[in-house]
Amino acid sequence: VPILIPCHRVVCSSGAVGNYSGGLAVKEWLLAHEGHRLGKPGLGGSSGLAGAWLKGAGA
Repeated sequence: VPILIPCHRVVCSSGAVGNYSGGLAVKEWLLAHEGHRLGKPGLGGSSGLAGAWLKGAGA
């Protein structure tokens, strides 16, 4: 189901991975499986996942 409804792709504006009903380890695995590079588990910041998406979007 997570691939059909990709709520695992929602991350905090700080770049932190955030919560997931299936558990943090599952969310991190899904994101990594899709090719997203993650820093330390559960942590973010300006170099976090959200920051990378913003840079990739031309922001």
